[in-house]
Amino acid sequence: MSTPAEGSEDIRRNPWGFVARFFGEAPAFPKQQEILEALRDHSEVLVPACHDSSKTFTAARAGFWFLFSNPLDSIVISTAPTFTQVADQLWREMASAYSKAKFPFGGRLLQTKYELGPKWFATGITSDDPVNYQGFHASSILVILDEADGIKKEVWNALEGVLTSGNAKLLAIGNPLDPTSQFAMRVKNAMTPKTRVIRISADDVLPYTDGGRNPFLLQRSWVEDKKIKWGETSSLYLGKVLARWPDQNVDTLIPIPWLMRARGRSVERGILTYGVDIARFGANRTVRTLIAGNQFLWSRATEREDTVQTATRVISDINHYQPAMTQIDETGVGGGVLDNVRRQLPHAALIGVNNGGKAQNEVKFANRAAEMWWAVRESFERDQIGLSMEDPEAVDELVNDLNRPTYSYNRRQQLLVDKYGLPRGTSEYGLSTEERAAASPDRGDSYVLAYTAAKPFITMSQTTLRRSRSYLPPVGAHDVRA
Repeated sequence: MSTPAEGSEDIRRNPWGFVARFFGEAPAFPKQQEILEALRDHSEVLVPACHDSSKTFTAARAGFWFLFSNPLDSIVISTAPTFTQVADQLWREMASAYSKAKFPFGGRLLQTKYELGPKWFATGITSDDPVNYQGFHASSILVILDEADGIKKEVWNALEGVLTSGNAKLLAIGNPLDPTSQFAMRVKNAMTPKTRVIRISADDVLPYTDGGRNPFLLQRSWVEDKKIKWGETSSLYLGKVLARWPDQNVDTLIPIPWLMRARGRSVERGILTYGVDIARFGANRTVRTLIAGNQFLWSRATEREDTVQTATRVISDINHYQPAMTQIDETGVGGGVLDNVRRQLPHAALIGVNNGGKAQNEVKFANRAAEMWWAVRESFERDQIGLSMEDPEAVDELVNDLNRPTYSYNRRQQLLVDKYGLPRGTSEYGLSTEERAAASPDRGDSYVLAYTAAKPFITMSQTTLRRSRSYLPPVGAHDVRA
């Protein structure tokens, strides 16, 4: 056999045999092989999977298998929520597989296209316009949806129009995080013989990574770390470890779908603002966050620093970035940090925030913390916020923190926010120091401080915002005390 196109019937019958022969690869764990065989036997294969479970690796091999089991007249279409995900995930794996081929594959491999013939190719596209998914016609078509949880309903509907050929197949893969997504709906309603659901949880992967095996797959140390940082009942732990969509309580302050839509979104930038949540005890972390209008830029955490060290970092950040406004949590030891920064930068625009203090709108909110968190909730609900993905680990922690709080109302019908998201009837004061540190939404608090510092600027006219982007006020431009 000189090329994969020869012996297509054998390739069709034995998908992992094709992978083994042409790439020299064995399945790292059984569900990789199960996915390819399910794609052979079913029209639709849905794979909600945990983190680092070789989802994209397997999908790339599925793409090559489909092309060469249906030579001359087959198309593979891949998509993901963003072009970066298309190019850097599935198509990077396609290029890696192509480079490993034991036999010449032929054709021409580009960044997001592999061309073998006029009606024999694979292509990666992404768009919110359903029209861009039309016009693909071949006897055999495979559609691969990577990061399927983030793909909009309109795109799913548009791709249904592509899957009309006699041999049409759909492979959807991704972490289950948004319980309102089309991916979640498909899995929930998968009751026909044409559809196969293959769930990959950490328990399916970890037996094949213990003892240092398969270091590219999910590791037990990562799972244990997230169990502590996120909590076993958090949305991210359920999705990225257990491969289960979370159930969002009606009293969740910021639902996970709103947060997931913001990941990777770019929005118009405004004036720089800065927020600092100060560690108070044990394993709590001090977190500093910088945003530009509605666009999150970065979040940095440090542990077990004294107030002088923290103040030094804050002063350095303010001097370097010159934010138009800085909010610092002055509760507890935070007051010492705020005083230190004020002494060193007497003309800086600083606001000390007491979360338990009076709200500006005392009729609606029980305290200042509830008022600030609610303002953040409203902006996520309106899809106004963008979260830069330059540090995915920090964004995951931020999303987890923002999704944790719940809200309720007191006897005066004022809104209260429980940042810890504890069960009803449970108080944070009943937690041990270690439990409180683990549950404290440090990144979330820091983000809320930075964002609400920006609110006066975000509500400025668009004309003023455009001017402000070209001018960042010097540190002494404001002198605000609270």
